[in-house]
Amino acid sequence: MDKEINICLSCDNNYARHAGVTITSIVYNADKCDNYHFYILDNGIDEAFKQKIMSITKSPITFFHVNEEDFKIFKQITTHKYITLPAYFRLKIASYFPNLDKVIYLDCDTIINTNLRRLNNIDISGYLLAGVQDIKKSIVEQNPTYVNSGVLVFNLDRIRKEHIEENFFEYTQKHMAEIVCGDQEIINQVCKGRIKLIDTLWNVQTGSFINRSNFTKHPYIIHYTSKQKPWNFGSFSYNKHFYFKYLQKSPWALPQKDLIYWLLWNNIVSMLKFAKEKPRFILRSRWQRAFYYTYIQNSKLLKSIFSIDKAKNNTTRHLKITLLGIRFKILRKEYLNERRLFSKKYSNLTMNIKNIPPATGSLRLIQRANFRLLKIFDGICKENNIKYWLDFGTLLGATRHKGFIPWDDDIDVGMLREDYERFIELFENEFPDHPALDLVYSNNHKHKCFIKVKYKETENICIDIFPYDKYCTCLDEKGKKEISRIITNITKLKWYENLRYYRTNENMRNFLKKMTFDKILKNRPVKDKNPAIFMAIDFPHKWKNKVYDWETIFPLTNIQFEDCQFPAPANVDKVLSGIYGNYMRIPKDSYPRHTGYLKMKEEEKNLLEELVK
Repeated sequence: MDKEINICLSCDNNYARHAGVTITSIVYNADKCDNYHFYILDNGIDEAFKQKIMSITKSPITFFHVNEEDFKIFKQITTHKYITLPAYFRLKIASYFPNLDKVIYLDCDTIINTNLRRLNNIDISGYLLAGVQDIKKSIVEQNPTYVNSGVLVFNLDRIRKEHIEENFFEYTQKHMAEIVCGDQEIINQVCKGRIKLIDTLWNVQTGSFINRSNFTKHPYIIHYTSKQKPWNFGSFSYNKHFYFKYLQKSPWALPQKDLIYWLLWNNIVSMLKFAKEKPRFILRSRWQRAFYYTYIQNSKLLKSIFSIDKAKNNTTRHLKITLLGIRFKILRKEYLNERRLFSKKYSNLTMNIKNIPPATGSLRLIQRANFRLLKIFDGICKENNIKYWLDFGTLLGATRHKGFIPWDDDIDVGMLREDYERFIELFENEFPDHPALDLVYSNNHKHKCFIKVKYKETENICIDIFPYDKYCTCLDEKGKKEISRIITNITKLKWYENLRYYRTNENMRNFLKKMTFDKILKNRPVKDKNPAIFMAIDFPHKWKNKVYDWETIFPLTNIQFEDCQFPAPANVDKVLSGIYGNYMRIPKDSYPRHTGYLKMKEEEKNLLEELVK
């Protein structure tokens, strides 16, 4: 194993997350043979943040609690607001860690884009420290070795021998009123002539997109200087895409919708803001080059504005199109043609819909595999006294065709919330390693939307289980319409919230909080023995029947589906009429909806044949 590479950062609770992202970027670019030891000068970091930071890497991380009394003299310095007290902690690294001879100090607003072993191997035996020349020309002209203090390699052994720490404090005491750039100015003035300049790639200072920033396409270390931080809304700093790249690999990774928000809306606002404040820089070629690599090529801005997501091997029925962060689905051409063929085949028929022949070929094979899955599911529910009923297309097929709808291929069932949650608990506790079946959470969120039970060997053969909730009491027709209206509005508000368009509006956030489903409906105590029930808001469906009378569903009856009997609602006609209207007519859009069965490979067909034997 190579010699230990010591990395030091300094932060308080406000910058703990960003320190974690910096460490993530170091670990991501490290080799297996690298031997890192991280030292964090702690100014009141919460224990929860510490645990997250420690989860990033197996390398040792030492939190050193700093006593603010040691730095009370620096509180009197009037400097930039973004320079906080922890910035001065680096001045005492040599005494805080007496066993270290050399350390790389990094600000928490840096991102490392390469292996740090090369930086650690730089020879500074004849110097106090090494760093990258600052981008401020006026200062550099007076002091050619003036470096930016965001990335420094300290020769701690020499600093201790020459008592440089005492010089830092003496200089501060004498020049208190003159200090403008905080710790950076103190370090450069005290160590003047004893600083080694290194390649600018080791500290690419973003500045504010102005021409004096040392922009490069392939930076080793990115330093988000000034107040233009990538995590600030409307900040216009180039190379900001690197921050989000490593943020997504850290314990603070954003959900995909939040990431789109930052890559799209924040970028648009920041561009408009900068164009308004500094329009003359837009005409400079250096700015245009930096803009292209940050906002066009690397930030996926254009992809956020408009993109088409094509699934591998064209296995999905829809093309997913993103426009201004909003996603749309369009039926693929081959499925559109298939839809037209089905519609042409059935829409002009004058025969009774019950007499339409069943499906054949691969579609029928999928139906048979799903029917086998339904029988296994039915046995599990009966054995554990879990009530369910056939729902939606499966209930329609049982009523109209005594089995599958000729163009349908999936199974839908409904459950009351208590049975729904008991079923989940059953699978998690008693069947975690069921030999044949898996439990899948829709949208990767437990108890959100709906759950699926599927074969372990397949992806498309599954049963969709939809939850229903009890309202606090029974309702008349007017009450049903009112509750349906509330549920519809909440669903719309949740959709708007997901766009993150209103995230910066505090009033809208508070309004959404008050309009939560739990407060309006779910947590009301059930008073009546037979209350109204409604399809839970977990599943944002478009059907109008949001509320049922208890007597519409219970007591459950039996209905024939294929060659077996399964539970069904008490009033099947009322349920189906509420969903489909006149469900006995031939629909205009009769076509397979759920699987690309026409593209099934031979091995998939063979697998299904084995399942249905």
